[in-house]
Amino acid sequence: MDLLGTWIAAFLTLAVLSFLYKDNPVFRFAESLFAGVSLGDYVGITLDQTLKPNLFEPLRTKFNL
Repeated sequence: MDLLGTWIAAFLTLAVLSFLYKDNPVFRFAESLFAGVSLGDYVGITLDQTLKPNLFEPLRTKFNL
């Protein structure tokens, strides 16, 4: 699995650096993938560290669910 991650990281690095040549579909794919993964990570962390302990747990204990 580490080898696959290394190859994916190398491909995405080259895809981002391909913008130095000119704007192309490979760069746009890497840019969109980075934005999507970043947003998903942000939403997951927000749900786990903010909403779950401060909203869902108090509601569950208050209504005995």
